[in-house]
Amino acid sequence: MPISILKFDILNKLEELIIGKILYIEFPKKETESLILDSYKFKKSLHHVGN
Repeated sequence: MPISILKFDILNKLEELIIGKILYIEFPKKETESLILDSYKFKKSLHHVGN
C-alpha cells in the first residue's frame, strides 16, 4: 500500500473519531439512545405495514 493512501486512510479514521467525539459531546447519551430507539421502532412499523 503506497504511503499516500495509508496517510489518507489514517486521516479519515482520525476525522471519524473527532466527529464521533463531537457528536457524543453534542448529544448526551440518553438523547442518542432515544434517537436510535425511535428509528428502530419506525423501521419496525414500516416492516409491519409491508406485511
